Amino acid sequence: MVKKIMGKGLLSIIAFYAFFLSPLIVLAEVPEVKANTTQNVAIFDDVWSKVNGNFYDPKFNGVDWFAMRTKYSDMAEQAKNIDELEKVINQMLSELKTSNTRFYTKDFPDYYNILDTCRIPSVIDEVKKMFPEGRVSYTGIGIFTKIINGKEFISAVLERGPAHRAGLQIGDQIISVDGAPYHPVKSFIGKAETAVKIKIQPTADSASAKEVVVTPIDIKPKEIFWDAMKGSIKVIEREGIRIGYIHIWSYYGEQYYQLLMSEIAYGRLAGADALIIDLRNGWGGANPYYLNIFHKNVPVITQIDREGVTTVMDYQWRRPVAMLVNEDTHGGDEIITYGFKKYGLGKITGSKTAGAVMSSRPFILRDGNLLNIAVANMLVDGERLEGKGVTPDIDINMPIEYANGKDAQMDWAINILFAEVMNRQK
Repeated sequence: MVKKIMGKGLLSIIAFYAFFLSPLIVLAEVPEVKANTTQNVAIFDDVWSKVNGNFYDPKFNGVDWFAMRTKYSDMAEQAKNIDELEKVINQMLSELKTSNTRFYTKDFPDYYNILDTCRIPSVIDEVKKMFPEGRVSYTGIGIFTKIINGKEFISAVLERGPAHRAGLQIGDQIISVDGAPYHPVKSFIGKAETAVKIKIQPTADSASAKEVVVTPIDIKPKEIFWDAMKGSIKVIEREGIRIGYIHIWSYYGEQYYQLLMSEIAYGRLAGADALIIDLRNGWGGANPYYLNIFHKNVPVITQIDREGVTTVMDYQWRRPVAMLVNEDTHGGDEIITYGFKKYGLGKITGSKTAGAVMSSRPFILRDGNLLNIAVANMLVDGERLEGKGVTPDIDINMPIEYANGKDAQMDWAINILFAEVMNRQK
């Protein structure tokens, strides 16, 4: 009997707490859930409205844009965090099947790259208010990565960057950073100029996994692209033939084009017998007139000073040249790739370009995240490259996984130019 009474008493106590206290607990949770839901709805509506009012095609490529709002609004509202919301919004935007139309959060390098290379005055003014000292920056190590079969691989390494100095290579699998899963921005927040341990696996053999110490830096996109471009310049010698190489990571700004011209006229590339221009994994931004550097009908300047010292300055490239491109070559870089091939300026090696050439504009949303929208169609010599891309003369498939720094596309470009120079000499 005592047992039963105690059992009933215990049940009564539980019932009391469940009845009187659980509403308090629910009430405590509701504001947080509601706040998250409200924010999600606000961001989602902001994205939908900006696309509705700015997308280049008023017919939205045949997509019922109002139906898309209905289709995705519930999913957006139920997203538990910004990462889930980002996936929902980008899934909606993908329905438009148009490049340069995407939602970016502050957790990814592209967010900072877009803001730092934007040329629109109103956006530049907004950006200056968002960052300390008005300069776009984030902490990182200077790499691009791709997820392949659920694993993170390095797809490009910026010369002179922290990862490059630490010896990381294309094809390395990134397993962890300081023991935690890798994230391109989150892994390095608050760690600028502080050594971190990155566990990588350079080959398919798990026994090859090792830790590499890397010191992240405060990355300013335009500056690191500029420094990497300068650091990429080299001359490859084979049997007395000198092949120059330069990787143009960004063309957003005349300074990159001017650097190429000066290196050709009187810099490290001036004495080369042939030239490789690498546009792979670049950030785009090239203008069509950049191809004028290969125009041969331009006078050569020769200076002779009072001591009789002669200096020849030729800002045109008149010798064999090859261009390297891949599936991550996009925008203005695709346009000059198209012209390079159409007008027979040299051989193109690599893989088919992205087919992403729409003219776009970034919009900074109320929460500080970013929406990029294709605002104008783009035709090149009357041809629409969007969704098509440019196929190289020599199409070379180059798997990234465990490449161990090997670059088959680069090797082909070198072989082609070497053979062309040899034939000319004969």
